[in-house]
Amino acid sequence: DRGGDQRAEDEEKGDRREGQRHDLAPGEVRLRHGLDVAVERRPAGQLDVEPSRLALLAYLATEATDRFRTRDSILALFWPDRSERQARLALRQAGDRVSSLGAHVIAARYYTQALAIWPPDDPERPALELRAGEAHCLGEGTGRELLERARDGLLARGDRERAAEAEARLGQLAYVQGQERSSHLDRALALVADLPASHSKAVVLSHGMMHLLVADRSADALQVAREGLAMARSLGDREVEAAALGTIGAARVTLGDPGGI
Repeated sequence: DRGGDQRAEDEEKGDRREGQRHDLAPGEVRLRHGLDVAVERRPAGQLDVEPSRLALLAYLATEATDRFRTRDSILALFWPDRSERQARLALRQAGDRVSSLGAHVIAARYYTQALAIWPPDDPERPALELRAGEAHCLGEGTGRELLERARDGLLARGDRERAAEAEARLGQLAYVQGQERSSHLDRALALVADLPASHSKAVVLSHGMMHLLVADRSADALQVAREGLAMARSLGDREVEAAALGTIGAARVTLGDPGGI
């Protein structure tokens, strides 16, 4: 059918002309029936985006260019059904995710935002303060007040394990800042001394063994490291296990035992 062939050819040419008219410039985003993105003039493909997020992108590109928009105002505009509780839980989860990747500065930012809308009397707040303090400690060498509040709040709730974690982090922070850390580590070890094996206790033992080794208390470091090694292996905690093996080896060599090598 010559007529049918001609129509198909005309349609194909029309499609090509349409594509030429709508080529995307570098970095251009086109919001039509989805999300089109171009990188260096080459289409990166169409993305299937949730309608509210597509609307947010359009808003930021067209309406929000004249002044800064706060996170709260954007949440209220595009996610009005999202409660404050959902927002703070989402921020805490985001902090957990990036913290697991070692992005502690970003994690600290998420945790701080979550704390800003977290009820002061909520029983979960001290644990969040611990996460925020750890992230600030590891990412920026700060977080003392957060860790102190976390320690006190966890102790008030009878959570000695995580209170000891906060105390151990305070010791680490003191060391980084050139201050004395012995009192922090001694208190942390005392808090978990009679507690059963747990991840928190293993973390505290890891901090304690390293402190004792650096403080030239090799015999004490060896004792704590052996306890930490047994606990780490029972829990499957490879990070603490590696730290314990290294401490045991170094302590044995310091004590004149060549088997530590």
